[in-house]
Amino acid sequence: LRVRSRWTRTAQKMVIQSQFLHSATASAPSVQVYNSMSKQKEPLQIPVNRPLSWYQCGPTVYDHSHLGHGICYVRFDLIRRCLEQLGVPLLQAQGVTDIDDKIIARAAAEKRPWLELAREMEDSFWADMAQLNVLPPHFIMRVSESIPDIVKYIQRIEDQGHAQTTAQGVVFDVDAFGVKRYGKLHMTGKADSNWNFALWKNSASDDVGFDSPLGYGRPGWYGCHYTLQTCSSAKRVLGILSVQRWPQSCLASI
Repeated sequence: LRVRSRWTRTAQKMVIQSQFLHSATASAPSVQVYNSMSKQKEPLQIPVNRPLSWYQCGPTVYDHSHLGHGICYVRFDLIRRCLEQLGVPLLQAQGVTDIDDKIIARAAAEKRPWLELAREMEDSFWADMAQLNVLPPHFIMRVSESIPDIVKYIQRIEDQGHAQTTAQGVVFDVDAFGVKRYGKLHMTGKADSNWNFALWKNSASDDVGFDSPLGYGRPGWYGCHYTLQTCSSAKRVLGILSVQRWPQSCLASI
């Protein structure tokens, strides 16, 4: 499951796309899905002559998986199997948040490298999913392996005037983006300026971090897990697939 090299990922993507493009048909079945933004069922836009793109959020690997993980991914697995049974070719990518305050804190308490802990918990997660007979994704995107893409995406947000730099790092500015506009993305339909969240967190020189044009630091959990990884890394990995809409909605499932 572990694909570390960008060149290896690119080669794997080309092979899978070639297989799926060959199997794609000129017609697609009619499928409806519930849109959490519009709060109604809508036709699923199934591409013709190319695979359907599917990105889903993954775990933050600071501990073993729990029942909630099992329920979530079994549900997604059932949807995927139904689509494949209907003859819909698809490419599924899944994120893994493998750098986070909770991971760093637990690794420090156990006096071990944070990445070692993250990999151990990630391996445990995949083993649990295998026990539940959940199909593995075609691509796994780890935050620690997506830093350049995340940094570029933060810079795009800054260029659009939707971020502000503070002493703690870079935060998403809900006011600048538009409170009502941002509220549409939340299940309650509401938001306020207190909902600003960290895109990039500055790190002390002796703390875990990455060198970048934004300074030495690491992605914020909310930013990397729901916005940055979804919109930046998924667009690179899925290549030709239709993820250009995600910066507006960042919906993490079909």
